[in-house]
Amino acid sequence: MRNPKPITHLHLKLMPQSPDPGRTWSALTKGIEPASVFLYSKIELKPFGRHLLAEYRGCESALLNDIDLIGKALRQAAVEAGSTIVASVFHPFTPQGVTGVVVLEESHLSIHTWPEHGYVAVDFYTCGDCEPMRAHEFLSKELGAKYAEVMFVDRGIEGVGDSMAVRKHTRSHAGAARRH
Repeated sequence: MRNPKPITHLHLKLMPQSPDPGRTWSALTKGIEPASVFLYSKIELKPFGRHLLAEYRGCESALLNDIDLIGKALRQAAVEAGSTIVASVFHPFTPQGVTGVVVLEESHLSIHTWPEHGYVAVDFYTCGDCEPMRAHEFLSKELGAKYAEVMFVDRGIEGVGDSMAVRKHTRSHAGAARRH
């Protein structure tokens, strides 16, 4: 067996069940030369599901109060992601706003709008092969978001202590024009 490539820099946050949560690996290994620590195997973790949480700001208020447009946009986002729609339900609020969910074979895609603030919250959980980021890309453009924040969480990870892990957390100034 060939010698594995040495790790030259480690900065790992310890799990909550570790002896001293919050300390870094490098802080616990004082006196050990980084070149003497080796990575012998790659552990491939397969989560049961992936959860995308998105927040959009600066959206056009009129769009966020249009139940037909919101329904069409959420269903199309599900299609863009490659998921299979089972059913959908949308409900308008008084004096404004829309909430809705698209039930998928792979799980669900939901939305809640605050037109008075130009704000939208989206939740997309999937346990299938679909691509939640495609739904996000479609919706942020469709709703004219000027700012988007996305958190992508792996869920149901087995054998590593915590069963959820944030894979990605991004913020962007979209500024994208609406698709129509």
